[in-house]
Amino acid sequence: MKDYKKLNLALLTKQDEEYRILEEISEEYTRQHAQKTTEKKSGDATEIVIRNHLHNYGFNVSPNCVFINGCNKEIDLLILKGEVPSNQKYYSPKQVRTVLEIKNNAVGGQKRNGVVITPSMNIRLRFDDIENTTKLKRFGVVVVSERLLSPKPYKYAIDEDEIGKSNCRVFTCVLRRKWARLRDKDVVVEMQESGQLWQSNEWQDLINYLRGN
Repeated sequence: MKDYKKLNLALLTKQDEEYRILEEISEEYTRQHAQKTTEKKSGDATEIVIRNHLHNYGFNVSPNCVFINGCNKEIDLLILKGEVPSNQKYYSPKQVRTVLEIKNNAVGGQKRNGVVITPSMNIRLRFDDIENTTKLKRFGVVVVSERLLSPKPYKYAIDEDEIGKSNCRVFTCVLRRKWARLRDKDVVVEMQESGQLWQSNEWQDLINYLRGN
């Protein structure tokens, strides 16, 4: 995993797009909770906000939680080709440019048959299955925020090397040193104002990757 502590990272400002993303996720989560919508999880709020921001860059993006014909794995988000309709639930592999997994942050490992499966391993298994059934070759993982600047970075953080797919990139957008309930807007504001959030510059790397740069 990249050692972010060795990089000269800038503090996140309120003018940064990544800060707006954090704010909008917290607002969307609060809306879902207040209105008791079917989503009502920060993960779904995260997918909605990331989709909106990618759409604003001109990408042709699918709805959240879709399927590719021939594969039974639900997919967080697809970057679609050209004039492909962006309102479908099912897509042909020929209509897809990039498969995206969207995470607010990583969660703990899960035990299966006595073996701990980390989030990175789980993503590898999902992407391998999608690749094998659809023959798609371009994948990405967007992590909005992760605790990677503490003396001991979060051990279950999603790691590109651990996923181990040459055709998959991981983009962690905001870095911090401690656990935080970032689905609460007051916490987002307080952490930014007290200098506890850093910009990784990987959001722009994501945009470049999706553009094929």
